[in-house]
Amino acid sequence: MNPPPRIDHLRGRDGGGGRKTMIVHGREALGLAGQLMAQANRRGGKKDEIRGAVRRIERAGHPEAFLPEAAELAQRALRRSGSIALESLSQGSRRRAEAAGRELEKLRKPLPGSLAGLNPALRLAIEMATHEEAEREALEGELKELEARWREAEEIARIADNLFLPDSVEEFIEDERARPGADPARPGFDPANAAKNA
Repeated sequence: MNPPPRIDHLRGRDGGGGRKTMIVHGREALGLAGQLMAQANRRGGKKDEIRGAVRRIERAGHPEAFLPEAAELAQRALRRSGSIALESLSQGSRRRAEAAGRELEKLRKPLPGSLAGLNPALRLAIEMATHEEAEREALEGELKELEARWREAEEIARIADNLFLPDSVEEFIEDERARPGADPARPGFDPANAAKNA
């Protein structure tokens, strides 16, 4: 039986199995982050956590702008927990030693700054942002593909329209479009002349 995936490890090596970790960027990172966040949020979120997640993204203005902010928040949480523990250990007082013990006990739980150790609203916001960003990229790709198909279809239609037209018809169309008083919506068309000729 395989152990459950660990998502609360430091960069370098996974404490559970000695596997190496890796650094990914760009689209690959977004896809992987979305998968990891879905795993980290597998239990979902409470209504207030979901509202908090949405507010975080809205404050940033855009999911893409929120992700660097979320990374900074996670780094700060990790640095803060490490500095409190080290400060407590370096002081000789009983109270500081007890504080150090509490900080070390916290380290047995999900690490601050790791996915599992993040505030639930922040985890949900990261998941929402990564999925929204991935969806936006997918839609942009689909839109570009649709535009290319549209241009191709227009070109084929233009060729098909002109395929069996005699040269005299093409010349007539060009002459009509070049006439003075042409309607910009329909080159060569003059509503006044059209009414007179009707």
